[in-house]
Amino acid sequence: MNSTEMTKTGNGKIQTNIEGLNPGATYTVRLRVLAEGSQSEAGKASPELIIDTEAVSCTPKPSCMIL
Repeated sequence: MNSTEMTKTGNGKIQTNIEGLNPGATYTVRLRVLAEGSQSEAGKASPELIIDTEAVSCTPKPSCMIL
């Protein structure tokens, strides 16, 4: 999966949204910077980062009932 839109935060970190991930799954992510407008001039890939997506909850949300 590729994400082409990234935002640099004020603390030097990069933030992006990746769609199409499955809930409760584990993914390996690496950052690789491309020269602007190029798909072939890529920098060295970052070290691997292992991430887990949250599982979908089937528990009903609490509600309020007035008797």
